[in-house]
Amino acid sequence: MPIPLVILAVLILLGANMLVASSADSDSAATFFMLIFFGFPTFIVMCFWSSFATASAVKRGRTSLKRTARFLGLVVIIAFDTAAFRWHSLHPKEITYEFDYGQSGTWHEVQFRSVEGEKTIEGPWVGGHPLKVSFPDLNSDGHQDIRVRGRGRIAEYAYLPDSDGPSYWHLILNEGFLVSYPPDGHYYP
Repeated sequence: MPIPLVILAVLILLGANMLVASSADSDSAATFFMLIFFGFPTFIVMCFWSSFATASAVKRGRTSLKRTARFLGLVVIIAFDTAAFRWHSLHPKEITYEFDYGQSGTWHEVQFRSVEGEKTIEGPWVGGHPLKVSFPDLNSDGHQDIRVRGRGRIAEYAYLPDSDGPSYWHLILNEGFLVSYPPDGHYYP
């Protein structure tokens, strides 16, 4: 494959991953700025360069259009599959979340909700700036837990599926964020 075509394929994979990753970040303006002002022009330039390089390679007999089409088709399929897998890991169906922003733009909040049976219940709330959400299995019980990071701070909640009381989440770690989850005994006005 011509080198410009391979570079274009890498750009497609990176762009798809960046777009999906930015969906779990309350401060994704920098990602969108990079994609719009650097990624898109680079993508356009690489499209032109790779089209000329591919035409030259086909003309010289180093590759064929069929092989090039298969390569690009494979790249698009891998990009969609990777983005779908990443999206699923950042947006589990049992846990939903919603970012909220203060008027100054320097205060961000994330409110989690979980689906218990047929009803949706309020989960933990975390406030700070910026907030990046992920859902690792912190206590190795097979259930996704909550991790919020930003500027060296971290807050982690473990999911308690078999809780006897109203608490379905338990605060494991909080280093610098404001947190609130009344059933676990944490209040923030």
